[in-house]
Amino acid sequence: MVVLAAMDHDGPAWLIQPLLGLAAAVTAWLAGGTSPRRNLLAFAALIVGVVMVLIFLAWLVAQA
Repeated sequence: MVVLAAMDHDGPAWLIQPLLGLAAAVTAWLAGGTSPRRNLLAFAALIVGVVMVLIFLAWLVAQA
């Protein structure tokens, strides 16, 4: 939510956080981040990306 709070305006820029989170999750998935034994850094990026998307979805629900 840091990105959303820093922008503090209505416009297309509110899509930055979920797009960055989705990009991190997809990149980590493609790098083999589904298992911490195979690639710990990619697994951490996968978790961070998914959490960013989930936080954004929670924010959307709270705004509705």
